[in-house]
This record gives sequence, C-alpha cells and structure tokens, in this order.
Amino acid sequence: MASCTCDYSLQNTGTPNCEPIQKYTIGAILVPILDSTGTANFLSATVAITPAIIFARLNQTDASKRFYPLMNLKNATSEKGENIVETFDDQSAYIIAEGIRSDMFILAAKSPTLVGKINSFQCEDMGVYYVDKAGNLVGMTDSAGNLFPIKIQKGTLSSIYTFPTSTTVAKITVKYQFEADELDENLAMATNTVNWSTINGLLDVNAVYSAPSTTTFVAAFTYDYGYANAKNPVTGLVAADFALYNVTDSASVTIISAVESTTTKGTYTFTFAAQTSLDVLRLSGSRSGFDFSSIDDTTILVP
Repeated sequence: MASCTCDYSLQNTGTPNCEPIQKYTIGAILVPILDSTGTANFLSATVAITPAIIFARLNQTDASKRFYPLMNLKNATSEKGENIVETFDDQSAYIIAEGIRSDMFILAAKSPTLVGKINSFQCEDMGVYYVDKAGNLVGMTDSAGNLFPIKIQKGTLSSIYTFPTSTTVAKITVKYQFEADELDENLAMATNTVNWSTINGLLDVNAVYSAPSTTTFVAAFTYDYGYANAKNPVTGLVAADFALYNVTDSASVTIISAVESTTTKGTYTFTFAAQTSLDVLRLSGSRSGFDFSSIDDTTILVP
C-alpha cells in the first residue's frame, strides 16, 4: 500500500505508445529468499540473463542458492484479496492494508512423488519467479533494476495430488500466498535469451551397491520416480561423472571404468585401482541435471 506523506506524492500517468506487457504464466521457479550465508538471491540488472546463468543456478551445489523450476503450468491464476478497510458509523472508511495475493497452478500428468518434493519447501522462506508465454522472467524489482523472487508467505505453500478418472489425468495443484509487503507496483519483467522449454529441475539419484571386491563393485542407480518395486533407472552415465574416495586412508581412488550393463539398465560395474581389504569407500557423482548427494550417505566395504 502506498505511503501518504506531507509532500505531494502524486505520480504522472502518461504511458508510452509501446510497453512490454506480461503474458500468461507457463512456468514457476521456486527460489530460497536467502542463501546459506544470509545473502538475498536475485538476478542482477548488470548481468544478462543467458542460458549459462540459468543453468548455473539450476546446478548450484549449494541448495540454498539453487533454482527449482516447475514448467508447463496449466490454468495458472492469481487473485488479489480485498483490502483491509475500517468503516465508521458515518460510513467513512480508511484502507488499513492491501489484500493478499493468492496464486495457483496445475501440473498435469505428474506422479505423487513430485508432491513430496514441492511440499519440502513448506518450512523454508521461499520466493518465486514466473516465466510468461513470451519467455520473460517476472519478479520483484528494486530501484537498481535487479530482479528478486516474489516472496511467498511462509506456511501457505501446498501441493495436492488429484487421482485420475476415466476422463481426466492425474494432476498436482500448487497453491500459496504472497507476503503482505509484496506490492503490485514492484512487479517487473526481465528479458533473457533462455529457451524455457529445455529447463528442468535436478533429478535425485539413488544407489544400491553389490558384489564388492578389492578392484570392482556393482552400482544400480535409480530415480525417485517409477514403480514402488521398480524405480526408473539412471542410464547413460560414464566414469567421468564419478569420483571414488577411500574413507579409511583419506585418499582419492582412481576409477578405471564404469560400464553400464547391456541387459539391466542403470546397473554399472565400476573398476578401480586395487584397495586393501576392509577399507571403506565412498562414491560421489557430479553431472549437469543430476543431484547425487544422496549416494554420499552410503559407503562400500571392501571385502
């Protein structure tokens, strides 16, 4: 809500013949408001928003600085609540505060696994950028032209799974409210050169190890998605995507090869420099589009 002052606070109402106008929303990018150092996440007005910039944010190793996109949204709507008004007996009234904006969108043909991932943000201070049909990024701007994510009111974000029917697909409905101090007049768009149809969030990778020896072990990599008893396999990985570490000796181990099975997708045989029996090994991974952090919690015992 605009603040009234003792000076004239009026602004001119002229508009140019051509001005960029926001189109309907096709994507939402969830972003922590602050990173792990307490610094605000934002896109600088002095740096062009290129595919490299966005992919760097998507693949950030620090989860508090990462972008979490939800694309191909359906039926995205945004509604501003009524202003809070005090009315007196003489029928005069004063606006106390602006109404709260509530947003909603649908993710069509998605599994309930994604519900848990979206709801993991409920206890965090999160914001959101929108991507409109023209590919513009929409957020909150400051006097320098920087673009900040729109603050989501903590505790209001929810995602709800809807079962399919004979005439409808399975879907997830996402809802939340904006913080009360996020004013409409501070909304702005930023141009960019990103092909948003290629944008996806990181995929979590899980691992199960078997058949260890002093020079080999077998790893089965899967996503969180798939059947309860048959998760989707992670295919196409290579030795360069991994690093092996000997926890016992506090030393890196050279990976000679990582060969995917031709009969069981997502199952790889790792060959590495010979290690001592009863040493403990830990595998880690790094590849654009993937998050291997969960495999760091599992170790491999050399027999």
